[in-house]
Amino acid sequence: MESGIRLLKLITGETVMADVELDKLKKYATLKQPLIFSILNKTDGSVSMVATKWVESMFTTHKIKTYHIVANVAPSESMHQLYAESVEDLESGTFDYDDDGDILDKENDWDELVDYMDELGEDEMSTIH
Repeated sequence: MESGIRLLKLITGETVMADVELDKLKKYATLKQPLIFSILNKTDGSVSMVATKWVESMFTTHKIKTYHIVANVAPSESMHQLYAESVEDLESGTFDYDDDGDILDKENDWDELVDYMDELGEDEMSTIH
């Protein structure tokens, strides 16, 4: 079983891409920055690849038993590059883009959401949703 940036098929059916490191006895695999890639069909007919964390937690490293890995293959060069860019984006927090591929201004969007919620709250002060 190989180490490094790898595409893994797990016994759960999940396909995960991660920087894999095996222990000396090859009983456990440490997955650093494990990501899942999904295909997103856009309304204009185009498609894009979206990366998400494998496990939504504050931890970026997870240890699994190697018998949970059904397949361990090297990714294509384009997938390797997409993985590296996605890890960098997730670490820096600059991974939200609009339909044109431009980075969204999260602070401005947050301010707009707060204003909108304040407007709603004026009409429904005692309503619980």
